[in-house]
Amino acid sequence: NFRNHMKFYGFAAQFAGGQRVIDVGCGSGYGCKILRDAGAADVHGADVSRHALRFARKHYGSDASFTRQSITDLDDYPDEFGDVVVSSEVLEHIKEYGLAGRALDELRRVTKQGGLLIVATPNSELLGEHGFSWDELSSLMADRFDDYCIFENALLPFEPEARRMWAERVAN
Repeated sequence: NFRNHMKFYGFAAQFAGGQRVIDVGCGSGYGCKILRDAGAADVHGADVSRHALRFARKHYGSDASFTRQSITDLDDYPDEFGDVVVSSEVLEHIKEYGLAGRALDELRRVTKQGGLLIVATPNSELLGEHGFSWDELSSLMADRFDDYCIFENALLPFEPEARRMWAERVAN
């Protein structure tokens, strides 16, 4: 999982140079450090975990400012606050509560007009109910964004039925 997070931050870092970046669900803060080292002008991390934020402030407090906020309630940030907003593997944790749409609405609100939002979440074809299917994610995005692109992780489903469904989707 750590390698997956590192790939995400490596991808997001290419867009960080000179930008105000928000990392929603920043956890222990190492992603904020990566984004700052990539040249971000200003980095803000938000997470709900007091323990993770304590660690982040202690180890990466010179690289970013950290606040305790939920992905569904980012009130510490004004509208259009971030040039680049990232969130790695957070949406799937609120899916069962029906809050993914509300979270995406909040992420959109804090992203500047013309800015970039980068969200990563597991593919449910790989992990069963943990994550989102292609159709679920497409629908969530299409309801909120005029312009979006979904990149798929290179891992393929192992379970035969899931593999068959994935192959059918990719063929279309």
